[in-house]
Amino acid sequence: EFRIWHDGDDLYHIIFDQQTKSRIRVDSFPAASELINQLMTAMIAGVRNNPVLRHKLFQIDYLTTLSNQAVVSLLYHKKLDDEWRQEAEALRDALRAQNLNVHLIGRATKTKIELDQDYIDERLPVAGKEMIYRQVENSFTQPNAAMNIQMLEWALDVTKGSKGDLLELY
Repeated sequence: EFRIWHDGDDLYHIIFDQQTKSRIRVDSFPAASELINQLMTAMIAGVRNNPVLRHKLFQIDYLTTLSNQAVVSLLYHKKLDDEWRQEAEALRDALRAQNLNVHLIGRATKTKIELDQDYIDERLPVAGKEMIYRQVENSFTQPNAAMNIQMLEWALDVTKGSKGDLLELY
């Protein structure tokens, strides 16, 4: 999740320093997946000169999988309409032409526009099997696949031999 900062003709991702609350420009984010870093650049390039997609855009959220699927949510302080959908579809198609397997979602107050779908399926190798983990946009998820694998393998290990069900509570 990155805020979007509008600075004249420029547009870029920012995060806030937790202590000083000052803005920090983020053009890349090495802790994230390679795909998120590619999408950060491509999304800014795609919306910078498009008034329909740029106007009142305040946040972009990225969710990716090990198999290079992505859901990108664009959050707005404006109503989204058919013109927004057309421009978003053109952006999605341009991203896919760059071999970026992306699903776009537009969000505004009481509005959600999905282009295609609002989820991606993560395929995790756990204990010699493939587990499919559906990650739905704007829902609680563990987006770090390596951590997810460790958590699932730990759960399998500590419940080995158990005859009951496992319930995860938050």
